[in-house]
Amino acid sequence: MYVPKELKIGSLYKRKYLHDLYGGQQQGGISTPRSYPFIFLFSSDRGKDYGYEDGWKEDGFYHYTGEGQKGDMKFERGNKAIRDHVQNGKALLLFETLPNGLRRFIGPMDYVDHYYKEIPDEEGNLRRGIIFRLAPASIDFYSVIEQISSEGLAFLSKRETALAAAAKSTGFQKKEGKRNYYQRSAQVANYVLERANGFCEACGRPGPFDRPDGNPYLEPHHIRRLSDNGPDDPRYVIACCPTCHKRVHHGKDGEEFNESLAKKVLRIEEAIASENFIVVTAAILVNDEGKVLITQRNSKGYLANKWEFPGGKVKPGETLVECLCREIEEELALKIKRPEPFLMVDYKYPEFHVRLFSFLTGVEYGSVNLKEHQKSKWVSIPELSSFDLAKADRLIAEVLKSHVTLYKL
Repeated sequence: MYVPKELKIGSLYKRKYLHDLYGGQQQGGISTPRSYPFIFLFSSDRGKDYGYEDGWKEDGFYHYTGEGQKGDMKFERGNKAIRDHVQNGKALLLFETLPNGLRRFIGPMDYVDHYYKEIPDEEGNLRRGIIFRLAPASIDFYSVIEQISSEGLAFLSKRETALAAAAKSTGFQKKEGKRNYYQRSAQVANYVLERANGFCEACGRPGPFDRPDGNPYLEPHHIRRLSDNGPDDPRYVIACCPTCHKRVHHGKDGEEFNESLAKKVLRIEEAIASENFIVVTAAILVNDEGKVLITQRNSKGYLANKWEFPGGKVKPGETLVECLCREIEEELALKIKRPEPFLMVDYKYPEFHVRLFSFLTGVEYGSVNLKEHQKSKWVSIPELSSFDLAKADRLIAEVLKSHVTLYKL
């Protein structure tokens, strides 16, 4: 959400000062500067003379009347700009007009929904007015979501709740207050954060630090917040690290990056809906020489004879680390130590979509004893490119090559 550094919430400004800095129409309540990613909304008491009033209402939202002086209001120009501000990458910056003509900056807002109301025009004739409901843009989802589960497949049980919350968000619901709106949004955010399992769904890296509750810090990013099923829909929300989130909003390639995320999350959600989504862990086992262990699959199945980083499917009730430890012990008779999150890879094979969570780790004790694979080999990182790795594992190998040093574990 882009807010100019010159603007401070609660401060007073002359409207001329704002337009001198940023441009935009100097008349009317909705001003759309061409060269900046935001829209000015100026609210005043003028509507009282015509039987309506902007401001905070009992439902907890800010009600803002659209533009149009005569006839029914339509979704064009400024009204359309408010409704479509998220798709267009525009922030809504709300100002209230004081009796002395100064404008107090209320802060960045989000369009929630709208409703229609009979209001008079300048000549006293009744016409249909558009009333927007706005909410503060800085929603702290963590303040209302439930505890995020550490189980690798916990998100599957939350998906129906998230979809139901998204379906309820369509249309104006007069009795719904801000708290319920935030809770619905939080149900979607909760699902998306659990789907990510602590890894950024954009770049694949683990969250940069842990929150006080112990969960890796990630931010829900709304890709198409107003598309299809309303302001919050898990098919249009992705969990990402702060760097990727800022890249979307402030990066030179932000628009293209956001479009790539839109395609990615739709592939993920389609795979989950069709039950072709597989959650797998992989161990990047590093020995004292800095070599990593790879294993060759047997001659059956789609990935027959492919080399891979050892690991396996997550079972219900397991955390990712619990799955990793179990799989390595079952398949290789090794006890691993201190698994550290490394990279998450999404890859769509013809038969299924795999989400592969990899961890850097070492051998606590034991020697390799193959139970399911044909072969195993300790190789240097540059050597990985000479092996016929499964495609998802190949992506991990490419990132490994960019690491000059792997810490011995």
